[in-house]
Amino acid sequence: MNQINHRHTRAFATQLLQSLKTRMNSVPNTGYTAFAKTLSLVYLNCSYERFICIPEDLKNHPYEMLEELVQKTHAFFECLLAISFIETDKRVADALGAKTDLLKKHKELWQVIWSKHSLDEFRDFVNIKRTRFEINDLADKFLGSTVVELGCGNAVNLVAALELGAKMAYGCDWGDECISHGKELVAEMGLSDRIHLKKADLLNSGYPNNMADFVISNGVFHHLREQDIPLALSECYRILKPGGYFWYYVDGNSLLGEIYDMSVNILADVKPEFMTDLFGLMNVGRDKMAHLVDGLNATYLHSTYAQVCEQLSNAGFVDFKRMAGGRAFDLDPTFSKDPYAVAKHGDGDIRI
Repeated sequence: MNQINHRHTRAFATQLLQSLKTRMNSVPNTGYTAFAKTLSLVYLNCSYERFICIPEDLKNHPYEMLEELVQKTHAFFECLLAISFIETDKRVADALGAKTDLLKKHKELWQVIWSKHSLDEFRDFVNIKRTRFEINDLADKFLGSTVVELGCGNAVNLVAALELGAKMAYGCDWGDECISHGKELVAEMGLSDRIHLKKADLLNSGYPNNMADFVISNGVFHHLREQDIPLALSECYRILKPGGYFWYYVDGNSLLGEIYDMSVNILADVKPEFMTDLFGLMNVGRDKMAHLVDGLNATYLHSTYAQVCEQLSNAGFVDFKRMAGGRAFDLDPTFSKDPYAVAKHGDGDIRI
């Protein structure tokens, strides 16, 4: 009878993260320690992402490699703390600020993340989104269509939809700055007559019944309260024409998500603006900066693929198919031949 190696269990990985969380939370947040924690957690998250997401043959189980990374993160953090005596208290207020309730926190966070793209950065982002639709053989589904996106951010998915042949696109978001910046980008691309954006509640968008041939919700509903998910999916179903298509992406239950959850807890009163300033000085690209600021601040609901399918069925949707992210850092375990895929990714990024 084969014995289970404890170091290969999720419980072991969780225990490793708990030890780091306990140590970092024992150090009060100031301007300097916020810097030390942020940089240490970026090291941990990016290093773990790299070896689970880039295809390679791992010599050891992923959780054994996590153990080594956590040890290095502990050591790096202690090295930074060793010179914390250089700090005065003059800039504490610039780094710290209590974060509000869940929905308000996310509304404020998206203004920091999605209202900063330059036109060139935005065009690159559109290319990523368009390619993702293409590799999943969805390009022809957009031809001549009316597209609606709930939680559109800066309208990047809607621009990609038009480039694939959509006739008209509509998007709503709960952030003033996101909508304003999205309108500016859309205008610069000469698409203001075909993309219409507005501020609205995702649970009560105000769009007519059966309006859209294609509805999109991409990386939004996992930031809602759990009790609001059925309402949000029902809103998508109400807007969609019978026989239409729905692109849906939410976070799975991966260990990477658990690492980011720990990071959010540790950095609970560190302002996202502090992080964007720090990453700007580090010359971090806009795409990666958005990913990091989101991961270190946002609260996620983590679901299994089975749970998501049940939620969709309850809302009235049928004919589900798992979609691929297609990029090196997308968690696509169902498309992987890696023997450690489940340990690395859990249910991964759930795109349907």
